[in-house]
Amino acid sequence: MSTTVGQIQNSVLHKIREYSNAGVIASGADIDDYKLSIIPLLNIYQKKMAVETNKLKKIYKIAHFMPDNQITEFIENETHETTDTDNDITYEAGGSQAYSFQVSGTATVYIEEKINDVWTTLSTISHTTTSGNGFTTYSGKTNVGDTSNDVRIRFSGTFRYPYRWVALFADNFATPPEYAPYVAYDLPSSFYQKNRVDWTFKREQFTDYGDYRFDEYEIDTKRIYIKWEDEGEINVHYYAYPTLIPEDGTIGQYDSTTIDMPDEAVPTLVDYIASDLMGDENAYLSDKFRNQASENSINLQINSNYTQGRQGVIKNDNW
Repeated sequence: MSTTVGQIQNSVLHKIREYSNAGVIASGADIDDYKLSIIPLLNIYQKKMAVETNKLKKIYKIAHFMPDNQITEFIENETHETTDTDNDITYEAGGSQAYSFQVSGTATVYIEEKINDVWTTLSTISHTTTSGNGFTTYSGKTNVGDTSNDVRIRFSGTFRYPYRWVALFADNFATPPEYAPYVAYDLPSSFYQKNRVDWTFKREQFTDYGDYRFDEYEIDTKRIYIKWEDEGEINVHYYAYPTLIPEDGTIGQYDSTTIDMPDEAVPTLVDYIASDLMGDENAYLSDKFRNQASENSINLQINSNYTQGRQGVIKNDNW
């Protein structure tokens, strides 16, 4: 992608036969109105073509390295609901420096350290919520005094309460992570639609990646969810919305700005813009340019279908 706004403007002016007059390159008031109109039209048709042809492809890289959960017996996705409120429920591990869990209902949760064979409370979390309010996540430092001691999370309550996604971490963190079977990552604002996802993991092994979930249809938030333990670099290949050109600049201000579309899309962009500019001045040329743009756009769509790159097995049932 190396085409600039100035090159687009010159191509459009050539197309509509306004670039020169009697062998002299046009300038000033003769073409300023055209130039002021070209950038808004360029933005419209960049986005239109990016969506229709899937020609603008980008990669979003995620370094996904989450700490080990010391509670190895904790089952992924399992939600526990207490039925025996006479007995507390505990999870313990050696020297844990951080914790995380989710709870709902009414319960008291204790973070405790085993000092000289006596469980000593380090912190107390009192949680109260009404039915239907969902889970609340708690995470923090245990503030263990000696990492050679055992640490535990103890759940206690008088009434039934659900809890899930319990974790203890041996690592020390500035901000402890919130444990969940899948970790959410915000996708870039340019994300339009998924192409594929691949994964570089241990010893630079590379494969298509399928154990993810997508939240791409929300208007304000687009996210990918990666399985907690699948450490490595996740590459999200996606079709993108283009970066638009500011429309409030002065004439010539963005002439050297490179447009965010592949070079093969440029002739079609020029035809679309020229067609709009000629709409009120020359219906014949306007229709001619529009037909050329539509035909080229279809060809770009066909070519894009043949050049999507290596495809892998991707789970669609996670969406």
